[in-house]
Amino acid sequence: MKRLLTFTSALLLTTSLLAQSYTIRFNPAKGSSVKHSYNIKQKVKGMPSMDTTMEFVTKTSCTAVANGIFTMTMKAESAKVTGNEQMKSVFAQIEKELKSRTSTYKMDSLGNVKSGGPNEIAGVTSSMAYPKGAVKVGQSWSSVTSVPTQLGKVSIKTTLKLLGVEAVSGVNCYKIAVTVAPNGQSNMQVNGTGTIWIRQKDGMQEKGSFNTSMVMSGQNGNAMTMTQVISFKRV
Repeated sequence: MKRLLTFTSALLLTTSLLAQSYTIRFNPAKGSSVKHSYNIKQKVKGMPSMDTTMEFVTKTSCTAVANGIFTMTMKAESAKVTGNEQMKSVFAQIEKELKSRTSTYKMDSLGNVKSGGPNEIAGVTSSMAYPKGAVKVGQSWSSVTSVPTQLGKVSIKTTLKLLGVEAVSGVNCYKIAVTVAPNGQSNMQVNGTGTIWIRQKDGMQEKGSFNTSMVMSGQNGNAMTMTQVISFKRV
């Protein structure tokens, strides 16, 4: 009887969570900031000498809020690139350039970039527009965005699906599945899948992991395929 009651209670709780609607909004407080550590393992098909591992720590700050628009800055506080020993001087230059730049951009409460934009460190993780209305667990929404990459900006379609609500380090987060696909024809096609956790309180990213593939077509018809395994978390 006790087991039956426990099962029934769990079933009722699950049903309640599935029926609940959530309004996901980007809402950082003015003056707030967050740091993320990134680990990106990158491989180029057929070119093992180009395989690299990139590790960054970024600081993202909200410097102003006006009329529902959030002014954000992003800066790499540290950057480390490793790979082919013969590329050490190139890696050192990349690290220096990344740490010397501060990106400033404006976002609305749906996570849409209105002007400027995060730098290429953010990559596909900057393409997470939130739904206009409330959503339930299991529902999906899509957006088309232009995201920065190491090889320039590319237009992608991002489909997101609310998987549920989870506590991460004691903080309630939305768990969201992400699928990235090309938007139209271009010489760079991006595909990927991943999962992100978004804080309920401020709509900022808590952690995430992605697997992406970029296929770049050259003028001579040859294609180069680059894959990335990306993980990041708050620190």
